[in-house]
Amino acid sequence: MSNHVFITVDEEFLMERLAQCRQRACYAAPGLHLWAAKAFVELNRRLGPERATVITDADPFVIQVGYGTEEALALLAQHNISVRTQPGLRIGVLIADEFAAVFGPPAYNLELFPEKKLPNAIVISAAEADRLIQAIAPKWSADPSGIAEPEIGQQTLTPKELEEIHQDLVEHPPVRPDLERQMRVINSTFQIVKIKFSGANLAQRTVHLDAAELGITDPELKRRIAANFKLFEADANHFTGALKDELEGIKRKFNLKSMGEDIGSLVLAKDRAELEKALTAFGAKVLEAQARFERVITRELDNGKQRLREHLRSTLFPKERDVEYVEFKLDALIHGMRFPAAEEVLSKLELDWHIFHVSEQMINKDEFAKKVKDFYGRPIEELVRIESAVGARKLSAGL
Repeated sequence: MSNHVFITVDEEFLMERLAQCRQRACYAAPGLHLWAAKAFVELNRRLGPERATVITDADPFVIQVGYGTEEALALLAQHNISVRTQPGLRIGVLIADEFAAVFGPPAYNLELFPEKKLPNAIVISAAEADRLIQAIAPKWSADPSGIAEPEIGQQTLTPKELEEIHQDLVEHPPVRPDLERQMRVINSTFQIVKIKFSGANLAQRTVHLDAAELGITDPELKRRIAANFKLFEADANHFTGALKDELEGIKRKFNLKSMGEDIGSLVLAKDRAELEKALTAFGAKVLEAQARFERVITRELDNGKQRLREHLRSTLFPKERDVEYVEFKLDALIHGMRFPAAEEVLSKLELDWHIFHVSEQMINKDEFAKKVKDFYGRPIEELVRIESAVGARKLSAGL
């Protein structure tokens, strides 16, 4: 047996210690995994129910973050092995015969037990081990007299509580731990940004012309009335051209990579804060432009109305000589079309953007990994810098 104080406690170590146990065993940790539950089922068969103690936190959150599984608790219940509960327990304790150690249990959604024999536990001396036993399982202490109850795990997990845990996990199922780790690492490298700049194409703004609503019954006139009338001249887009150019400049600066209109664009997570700052500043310019353009847009709309009047005059009243009557009819027709005001047109000029995490659905698509490699010239496995220190292993083949 090693005399080291700092050791590595992992699944293999724990299972080996429990398999070798001949007198007593205690396992206290935030949660319980299936491999540990199976080891205690076997230990219970060999030593009997009075020689093993299991203590966990019975909060469903513990399972959701990967400290343990519902299946492990259910297995112990099936074999009538009692589980004591301690809310908020986040350290691990292993006692197996005369051996005792305190270790750091990992939440599998974040990391696994350390590889390469990295220390995560401290071996307790015989004297300290007895103090630990007194606090957890007084009946095993060298001097159990006067010790009423253990310091932790005073309550036993009941079938009702186990059912409540099950119902909570049905409503809020835990994410598969390996996927959760992958997603955390990927989202520490990439983010998705969706940017929508609408209302900038003024030349495309139209008003609908309905011959029937205009009171036109003549088939030839109906044919001659166009379905839509453009509010602005073709060169109206120059008013917003500078804004569109600036937004394109932001996209180039942060090297945004389009994943398709329905998804958005990839941006490196390290650039997120600066991108948010740039888009916020650009949004302020869009608001400022709405106020600045109001006068000139009003004039352009007036010009549009005049063009529409001329169009309707030549189409509907080409031979009418009563000017006052024609003007009256034109005023009524245009009024009925609900011709927009400048503020209505400018209210459509807006910037909408969101930055969010890459989703599981995205990474499960084959083209995601392909596009990442095309965009950045390196496989996604290299770009996310998967390290054993954070417990993430190689991504699945689907990436």
